[in-house]
Amino acid sequence: MSLFQRISGLLGGTRQGLVGVGDEAPPFSLMSSEGSMVSLAVLLAHGPVILAFYPRAFTSGCTQELRTYTRRHDEIVTRQAKLVAISVDDPATLAKFKASLGAPFPFLSDPDGQVAARYAGLVNGTSRRATVTIARDGRVLRITSGVPAIFPSGDIAACNQAG
Repeated sequence: MSLFQRISGLLGGTRQGLVGVGDEAPPFSLMSSEGSMVSLAVLLAHGPVILAFYPRAFTSGCTQELRTYTRRHDEIVTRQAKLVAISVDDPATLAKFKASLGAPFPFLSDPDGQVAARYAGLVNGTSRRATVTIARDGRVLRITSGVPAIFPSGDIAACNQAG
């Protein structure tokens, strides 16, 4: 592996073996911070979906990212899209994190990292930061990885193309 590939991987730029733009989004069901199961199929029934994968609750970059989504949630709803935040944290930790942000969208627990492994990739059992925008038909429209995923403007705008 070249030095560029290693640095790119550390920054979230390597996506080998992961879902890509144009692919059919792999189905999943995960437990929410409220204790209910949430499936991708149910989310997609209402329109496009933004999956915001983040490493850990209460860390600075993740807090910044999810505060931005909280502030811009009305814009997402206006685009008839759904947003979910996903990490390997347990539901109780996610409930506290969600409450601390005043977030109006679901936080989902992926404790074994199986969903993150397909969509974002894992590092030491923790999800890499990635935002995946999925059209209502289940097709992946956009993927933003690494630090750029903290700033979701492009991902929100992609919902216009999501049909």
